[in-house]
Amino acid sequence: MGYAKYSEDISDRLVEDTRDRENAFFRRWNLEHLPAPPPRAGEIYLEVNGKRLEDEEVFPVGIPLAVKPIFQPGFATVEIALTRSGRKSILTPNAVATYVINAPKQETVEIEASSGAYHQIHTIHFVDVAQIDHIPGLSEEISRFTTNPPGWTKEQFNEFRTHVNDLLAQVSVPQSFADGLVEYFLAVQLEAEEKKAFQDRLESAFVILRKFAPFSDIAALVSEYFRYRTNTFVPPLGVIDKRPLGTITAFFANTSVATDGKSYLSHGIELVVPEVEYCCLQAVREMLRQDFEAALGMVTLSRKMRGVKDACREDRLSIIEARAYAYMHDQKAGAIYRLLLNSPCKLFHIEASQFLNQ
Repeated sequence: MGYAKYSEDISDRLVEDTRDRENAFFRRWNLEHLPAPPPRAGEIYLEVNGKRLEDEEVFPVGIPLAVKPIFQPGFATVEIALTRSGRKSILTPNAVATYVINAPKQETVEIEASSGAYHQIHTIHFVDVAQIDHIPGLSEEISRFTTNPPGWTKEQFNEFRTHVNDLLAQVSVPQSFADGLVEYFLAVQLEAEEKKAFQDRLESAFVILRKFAPFSDIAALVSEYFRYRTNTFVPPLGVIDKRPLGTITAFFANTSVATDGKSYLSHGIELVVPEVEYCCLQAVREMLRQDFEAALGMVTLSRKMRGVKDACREDRLSIIEARAYAYMHDQKAGAIYRLLLNSPCKLFHIEASQFLNQ
């Protein structure tokens, strides 16, 4: 299977406006985290803004983190401990039973919540909102590694991980960021070898890198690419939540791209993707240019290429086809939309139903 580099334009507004990035971070964080469930007897959870804290989290530097323990009264005494720079201390709650942790610099801390024999440890990385991608040498290292994909050896993966970790360590960014990049490139390699295991690696990359998405364009691009591959499109939360693949997401979600009417400088960022997916992405771009014949040509080309069978991709190609034929007033649109009634993607199913019922 062949590969191509998909290029995405990223607005520099997200780099320059720190407050916007912080606001976007917390809005997205609240959306993607679940409310803390009622604890069982003796158990304890930590929550932030009413949402359950995961085992590993990334938060912006400079904003105090307020955590609240959720537990059933009447059992063992609750204790919250903080380990910072190798030193452990017991925290004291404030008047509203919340524990406040200051974040004056980039660092990694551990929060341990305990109640009797129950212990829960959370690793918290405080990262500067200024982009991780601007770490000197990081973009060059990624570009060097992706010059001739795929076909990397184990030694090359190890060398890449070591080099990236060294760069991250200079500004106290956790090495899990490098782990996420390696997982993504492993997914690229496995898909090139037509092995279904690539799906697990891609999901692993998403789980790791989505935590860094507010601080890194490459992390955000990988995260949005995973959502694209799984047809789990999440429209932006207004202008403040401008993210990579925004026009692609808006196309499949059948929504418009939010804008504040201003123009911003942008820079390109590349992502290594299979040619079958590159054709699908290009088909969307042709649709946005209203070149429906060209879009249908890219759909046909994508289907002719070798690759792991992917039902999600087939649904994306079908929705492109259906819309193209509908714009061209071709009756083929109806037949394709009838097939999309069986799509597991709720957005596609609703669109098909609306088209057939009009």
